[in-house]
Order: sequence, then structure tokens, then C-alpha cells
Amino acid sequence: MALNSTGRIDEEERRELAAVAAGRQDSRDVDEGKGTWKHAAFHVATTIATPAAYAPLPFALASLGWRLGVSSLVGATLATWYSSLLIASLWRWNGKKQITYRHLAESIFGFWGYWSIAFFQQVASLGNNIAIQIAAGSSLKAVYKHYHKEGTLTLQHFIIFFGAFELFLSQLPDIHSLRWVNALCTFSTIGFAGTAIGVTLYNGENMDRKSVSYSVQGSSSFKRFKAFNALGVIAFSFGDAMLPEIQSTVKEPAKRNMYKGVSAAYTVIILTYWQLAFCGYWAFGSEVQPYILASLTFPEWTIVMANLFAVIQISGCYQIYCRPTYAYFEKNMLRSNTASHFPLKNHLIRLVCTSIYIVLITLIAAAMPFFGDFVSICGAIGFTPLDFVFPAIAYLKSGRMPKNTELRISVQILNLAIATWFSVVAVLGCIGAVRFIVEDIKTYKFFHDMAHVCRYLTEEAKLDVNVRDWKGETPLHYSISTDRYQTAVHLLENGADPNAATDEGLTPLHYAAKSGLKKLLLLLIMKGAKVDAKANSGTPLQWAASHGQKKAVEILLDKHADPNMVFDFVHSPLMASILASSFECVKLLLRAGADPNTCSRGKTPLEVAASNGETEIMRCLLNAGADPKVTNNFGFTPVEVAALAGHSEGVRILLPITCPIPKVSDWSFDGIMKYVNSAKFERKRMLRKVKHLVLSLSKGHDAFITKDYVNAIRWYTEPHLSYVIKRLWQKQPLTNRSLCWAHLNEGDLALTDAIASRMAQPFWPMARYAEGLARNLLKDFKRAAESFFTGMQLDRENRQLNDLFSIPAGLLTIAIFTGPAGLLVY
Repeated sequence: MALNSTGRIDEEERRELAAVAAGRQDSRDVDEGKGTWKHAAFHVATTIATPAAYAPLPFALASLGWRLGVSSLVGATLATWYSSLLIASLWRWNGKKQITYRHLAESIFGFWGYWSIAFFQQVASLGNNIAIQIAAGSSLKAVYKHYHKEGTLTLQHFIIFFGAFELFLSQLPDIHSLRWVNALCTFSTIGFAGTAIGVTLYNGENMDRKSVSYSVQGSSSFKRFKAFNALGVIAFSFGDAMLPEIQSTVKEPAKRNMYKGVSAAYTVIILTYWQLAFCGYWAFGSEVQPYILASLTFPEWTIVMANLFAVIQISGCYQIYCRPTYAYFEKNMLRSNTASHFPLKNHLIRLVCTSIYIVLITLIAAAMPFFGDFVSICGAIGFTPLDFVFPAIAYLKSGRMPKNTELRISVQILNLAIATWFSVVAVLGCIGAVRFIVEDIKTYKFFHDMAHVCRYLTEEAKLDVNVRDWKGETPLHYSISTDRYQTAVHLLENGADPNAATDEGLTPLHYAAKSGLKKLLLLLIMKGAKVDAKANSGTPLQWAASHGQKKAVEILLDKHADPNMVFDFVHSPLMASILASSFECVKLLLRAGADPNTCSRGKTPLEVAASNGETEIMRCLLNAGADPKVTNNFGFTPVEVAALAGHSEGVRILLPITCPIPKVSDWSFDGIMKYVNSAKFERKRMLRKVKHLVLSLSKGHDAFITKDYVNAIRWYTEPHLSYVIKRLWQKQPLTNRSLCWAHLNEGDLALTDAIASRMAQPFWPMARYAEGLARNLLKDFKRAAESFFTGMQLDRENRQLNDLFSIPAGLLTIAIFTGPAGLLVY
């Protein structure tokens, strides 16, 4: 587009028309386009504004948060609109007609431009069609389930049905022959958007607004990958890798018609995209599903209508994206001159090409229906280079720049900024998508529709719904950990125990709390799950707090979970939320009655907040009654801890409300900072550390001797003592702690300490004894026997090992696993 004046554009159009009349087209030219700007608008709207593009936008906003999400959505809209106009402006940029994106790239960048665009187009085409075929199958299944509640057809069936329909449409010869199909699809786009927006607002108005949270949930790494994934989703939502192909179907003046068609399509997109994204995020907050229709619950007839609109629209979009692939293979297979004289042969070749393509797409979609993940990776690898990066660079490379110096510099800066930023988006989106695909594959069986399989196994095969695996997990644990609500409902309705605990004491409610799964939490509690179920690593509330899951914490507290639960080795819920830097969870727990002065593993909440520089949390704790004078195990107050950690704002908060320390002559900010950095304070700190280490070691040994294994582990696991044990390879505490874990039936933990003890002192028999006990717990009998035998060789007088082998069973173990030679040595 010559971004000068209207007169300049008219002159270019006239020159291009003259070139057409003179016959100065490239040898690649085909028949002139016949479509109008309205047809162009239909094609562009159909390729971009699909339900698969609309549906994940509220989820993308929820993943990024309101400010970043809105700015990303608006920025992507304007950038891709601008990029589309740039591509349209390059029509006949060198006097020759480029009918495909690949030929346009070749005319500007040469050989590598052609094949780079071919690669990205194929990724975009395949990824887009996999994603939208999954979406179409999901919509067809939703309609089916509305009329047949107990129907047995699975998602894979509907993915195959949709593939068969697309095979039929694929026999139409070209994009222009799809113009009326795409006109219907454009109206379906408007119908889908209108219906989805209306039903979303209706659902939002009729739900408890207090239960809707807009904060991004999860650990910091999870949030980061989720945000990366969301950037790829937004890039996918504006994907249109077929602009030159569409423009080649438009009659002259093609450039002006394309400008009008693109602008008309983007007007529809803005009016629908933004509304659905904002309404979906408002209605469901951070709980919105990747496919917005999955979040809607009523009225059912409108949801059916939205799903039908989605299927109609997707059918046209699918065809647009598969056409470049069809054209490439047909061109090579029909290269001979005789091919055109046999129409039947041509049709058979088309049927073969389209069948191979459709079968491949259908197979992948049915095998791995990870809609959100395919959307993101397709947007990152396929659409971002084609729709953002290439147009900006190609326009600069073509030399069609404005003559005005200021305008030319502005265009250069804008294009370089778009190319740079969206290159970063491509990398980040790919990282996020790959991470989530890997996570999904870990918990998914290919071609399985889990609810259907589960129904068959429980109702037809009559398998036990509470069967356990080697970790003690039941099918209900797996359904919760993979967020399969319908499967969990079916299991619970068929007798699954909501309080079934793994070998570590973890119930399904722990899993739901950790991941912040609101619907599953409410389902489990409604079915009788205990909100204060104790596991070795805490209660569900402690798990939710330690992962910063605000919504889960809110639900559990509302169901009367104990906010002050403290037991061995586990931080209190309040302390866990502080360590997770979750200000929202801290507020909820304090409001529910959590004690701000309860020590957890020798530390107070205020001390930990001060040490970590969590000033908002510090103020919240102080307002709730936290005592700034309480000291930790080393005798230091929170203000000293904050000063030692270098958190100046925390010192300023605590200093006025802390009693002066006698040894600090200047009780001011500068005075306390100078004091904690003095050699005198450092000697004092080290002395107290040593005293505490000696005390912890002594109490740990005393507890071990009296068989108080729980407290022995607590003392041996004191942070500073644990550090010394690991760094200095203290064999006795490691071995003792391993034996304590063994007595508590914690084989994995016992083995970890036993191996560390053996590495610290390979010739110490008690390390071998501890390792043998741990391996015996883990049912690794052969290696357990080897450890016991090695221990006996090191010290024949060892009482524990002699007691172990003073019974026939011990000798039998030696004989079985070390052979007759072992008995002779013994």
C-alpha cells in the first residue's frame, strides 16, 4: 500500500490495470479473479473469526490478567489489521501477479522466502485445522449430549464425522467456489458471537458474583507458562495465513477491493472478539474454560444453538486453510498435459489428495484432543510469523515506502517494533504450548474419551472403582489430578470413596485444592470429603495455601476448614500462604481466624514475611494482631530479621512498633541497619546459631533414643541443622533420621537419608543397615539383602544386624539374594 494520498493509490491502480491489459503477468498467473470486496470480506472473516479463535480469548485474558490481557488483545487486533493492509498493498508490487503467499515471499526474499513461508503456512494450516476439528467435534458432541444424555458416542466419533463432511466439501475446486459457503459461515460467525455473548452475560448475571475471582492462580512458574501460552492463543485468534490466495480471487482493482474487504472483516471482528473476550472474563473470571462454551450451563437451548453456529462456521474455515496444500499436490500430480483431457482422472487425483490430508488431520485430532494447546502452538509457530513478522519485514524490503521523511521513519520504526515484539511472542507462546502439551500427554491415553471409558469399566466390566495403584491412588485421584469433572461425577455416583487416601495420606480433595479446581472441590465436599483430612504433607487447606490457590482457600474456609491446623513437619496454612507470597490467601486466612502469632517450625509469620520482604503481608499481619516483639529460635525480633535481609521498607514499618533493643545505641533506621551489619552482631548471630544447632542435635538424639520418632525428625529437620547435615555429611543424624522415617513407613524418605549417610561414610555398617530397611519397605528385597550383607561384612559385632540375621528368615534372605557363597562368608 503506497501510504501517501488517495490520488497516489488511484494512480497505482490505473497502472496495474494497464499492466493487466498489456498482458505483462508472470507465467504463474491464472484466470483473473471474479470476486467483489464483499466476497473478500466473507473469506477473510471466515478464516480469522472462527469459534476456535473466539472461544479461547476469555481464557487468554484470565491467564494474563486484566491489564496485560486487554492491552495484548487490543494491540494484536491493531497490529494484524495493519499487517493485513500491508500484504494487500504488495499486490503486483513489482508489476507481476503473485497468487500465493509463497510466491509473494519468493518475489521479495528469493528461494528461502518461498520455502520459509511454505513451512509456516503448513504449520498454520495443519495446526489450525487440528484445533478447529477438535472444536467442531466438541460442539457436535455437546449437541448430541443435549438430546441423548446417556448416549455412548464419544468425542472421537464426532471428530471423524466432521472429517467426513470436510472430505465432501474438499471436492469443490477452489476458494472462489466456496464463496456462498463462506457467506453462510460469516453469518454464522455473527450468530455464534451474538449467542455466545448473550448466554455468557446471562450466566454471569445469574451466578454468585462474590464467588468469581479475577486473580491469576497457581505458582509463579505455572503463571508464567500460562501467560506464555495465552500469548500464543491471542496470536492464533488473529491468524490469516491466506491473504494473497484470497486476493487472487478478487477482481480488479484488486488492491482497493482487498482494502475494503479486510476493513469490513475487521469491523466485524472488533465488534465480536472484544465483546466476547471481555464478557467471558467478566462472567467467569479466572475459572473460565479454554473453550468458552464449556463454561456455559444454561439455558441449554441457546448453548445448542451456539454450538451449531460454531460447527457451520468451522466447516468453511477448514476449507480455506487446506486449499494451499491441495493446490500444491494437485499442481504436481496434474503437471502432465494429458491430465486435463481426462476429467475423471482429475477428480480421482483430487479425491486421493484430499483424503490423505483429511485422514491425517482427523487422526491427530482424535488421538490428542488438546484444543487449547494446539491453538497456542499453532498461533506461536504458524500464524505469528505469517501475520505479524513477515508483512512488516516484507513491506520494508519491497522499498514501497512513503516519500515523506517523517512518515517513512515512523513506518520503519513501527514495522520493526511489530516484527521484534511478535518474534518474542512466537518464542514465548511456543514454550508455553509445548510445556502444557507435555503435561497433558503424561496423563492422557491416545484416542480415549475418559468419561466413556470410565462408564464402560464401571458399568459393563464391573471393575472396582476404589482399586489402588502402587502409590495408593484410586481412579478418583487420577480424575481430579487431570481435571476431568464428568469422570469424577461418574466415579462418585458409582461408589468411589471421596476420602480414599494414598500411602502418603493424600485424598482427592488435596489434589483439587492444590490445583484450585473450584467445581471439583465443591463436588467432593458435597459427596462427603473431609475438609481437614490429614496427610503427611498437610491438610487440603495447607496444600491450597502453599500453592497460592485463593479460590480453593476461600471454598475450604467457607466449609469450616481449620485455619490454625499445625502438625509435624508441615507449615500452618498461614505460614504456607506467606511462603507462597499469596497476599489474597493471607487475608482470607486471617479473616477466618488464623492466629498471626502461631509459630511454625520455629518461626512466626511476621518473621518470615519480614525476611522475605513481603511488606503488604506484614501490614496485614500487624493489623490482625501480630506481635512485633516475639523472637525466633535465635532470639531475633522481626525488625532485626528484616534489617539483616536488607529489606529497608520492612524495617521502617516495624521500627516504630518494636521495643528498643538495649544493645542498639541508636534506635533509628540507620542505627539498626548499622547494628545488624556490625562484626559484633555477626559474632552474636553465629554464636546463637551454634547453640541452636547443638540443642537441636541433642534433642534429636534424645527423641530418637526414646523412640519419639516424630519429634526426632522435627529436630533433625530444623533448617540450619539440616543444612549442616547435608553440607558436612554428618552420618549419625542422617542415619538416625532415615531409621525414624523407616519406623513411620516412609520408605522413599528413609532411602534418601540412608543413601546420603552411606555416601558420607561408605564403611559405616549402620548406614548399610538403614539402607536395607528402607529398601525392604520399598519391596526392593534383593538390594535390601545386599545392603544387610555388606553391613555384616563391615562389622560382625553390630547388634542390629546380628538381631536381624539371628532368625532363619534372615539366613534365607542371604541365601536367596547373595547365593551359597554369601552363607559361607557369613
